[in-house]
Amino acid sequence: MSVTLLMPFLIITLASNLNFDLKGDSRPNNIHRVVFYNVENLFDCVNDSLTKDDEFTPEGELNWNEDRYKKKLNSIAKVIIAAGEWNFPLLIGLCEVENRMVLEDLIYTTPLKKKSIGILHYDSPDTRGIDAALLYDKSRFQILHSSRYQPPMNKNYGRNTRDILYACGVLQNKDTLHVFVNHWPSRFGGQLASEPSRINAALKLKQLCDSIFFEKPNAGIIIMGDFNDEPEDKSISEILQACNLVQENCQLYNLMTLLNKGTLFYAGTVPRWYTFDHLIVSQTLLKTDSSDSPKVFHWDVFDPHWLREPDTGRPYRTYKGPAYTGGFSDHFPVYLDIAN
Repeated sequence: MSVTLLMPFLIITLASNLNFDLKGDSRPNNIHRVVFYNVENLFDCVNDSLTKDDEFTPEGELNWNEDRYKKKLNSIAKVIIAAGEWNFPLLIGLCEVENRMVLEDLIYTTPLKKKSIGILHYDSPDTRGIDAALLYDKSRFQILHSSRYQPPMNKNYGRNTRDILYACGVLQNKDTLHVFVNHWPSRFGGQLASEPSRINAALKLKQLCDSIFFEKPNAGIIIMGDFNDEPEDKSISEILQACNLVQENCQLYNLMTLLNKGTLFYAGTVPRWYTFDHLIVSQTLLKTDSSDSPKVFHWDVFDPHWLREPDTGRPYRTYKGPAYTGGFSDHFPVYLDIAN
């Protein structure tokens, strides 16, 4: 079956075969949702002398305090539950979390505490102290091993970046999945000046994927993250070689390529929407004629009205500049559904 027909075939045919309402609030045991969310500055209120987190303290310029922190935690929990359609997702990739403690506060002090949630997190060398992390449903996903990988630093960029988080796990005791959570270097200093840093991250991720494919050509790989680049940019399309869904015979496919939806809005010199948050999967997870792996059949940006500013439709942020607004994040989550 050609990839050209892949997306409509999967959404319409596979969903109907599974007798599953994509907009329903319950899902069969063999349907699983994977979510990625840049939560924008999930900091605790404690001043860490080793990182640049001073503004997110009660004494800092943003007047970050316990009440605002608790509201942020509950807001993120609300998004996770809603994005999972009132079921906890199988996997949740997060970025811009300060440390393990904020993850523990998220799952133990909010309505998420009713769920059996595992945490995968490593401290990265990012100068602001923000990391990537993976939350997972321990009743459905068993971690076999995990690691972190540091992309080479671009000397001209002059700052350390976040690690690439890797997990290998088993879905419901039968399907092995390789999962990567990314937060590539920002465009600070301009797109062209910072691009080599993202290319370094892409080269590292490509190397890791190639190692997996060498051992198992039909491996199930899910890559998610904030790449600070769009699908057609060099780091993703040329270096990582994540194809669009009309190309054939690729190892990796970027599910965001045909959605035509932005995940964040940048009000810079040329204000516009950008697609920086990506879901990329290996070809085997899209093959309907293969029975040796789970199948991705639906994906989208999660952007309900309550995650938007009422007047602009942009993501409803926690701060607008130094002004506290009490919103969620400057990014929308993205998700995919997988059947096994």
